[in-house]
Amino acid sequence: GAPYLPRKAPASGRRVAVVGAGPAGLAAAHALLCAGHDCTLFERRESPGGGLRASELAARLPADILDAEIQTVVRLGLTLAVGVEIGRDLALDELKRRFDAVILACGEAPADAMPRFGLPSGPRGILVERRTFRTGDPVLFACGGAVLPGRLAVQAINGRDMPLVQA
Repeated sequence: GAPYLPRKAPASGRRVAVVGAGPAGLAAAHALLCAGHDCTLFERRESPGGGLRASELAARLPADILDAEIQTVVRLGLTLAVGVEIGRDLALDELKRRFDAVILACGEAPADAMPRFGLPSGPRGILVERRTFRTGDPVLFACGGAVLPGRLAVQAINGRDMPLVQA
């Protein structure tokens, strides 16, 4: 039979950019698409999956299984832009102009990346509001390793232990 496809809410008319196609970015895109929002996922590498494609995980998470799960998100209507690095190939400000919201799910970023994006960051990552994952910018959100570096994939997706931004 046909592969499983989750239910989608009616189209909201909202457009969201997600930066980073690792576990947190893919989970965010899945949730956004199911909620009826258009979603474009930007990934600097040539294929989505992020840390889930690490060679040490291949025995427990074969590439064909990962690819099949990613295809479920694509079939929901995801627009996937691979080989595009935000800050190099496309400016963050451009994303903010083109989309209603931007979610940074780019994993652990180098320390110099946050000031370049003009984002408040703590000793461990981007600071966000606990319930909304919003940064100090009203259209910019962050999740996963961009907020709490060095966590497991399941923790990146869950996002319960996010630090608070002072706002």
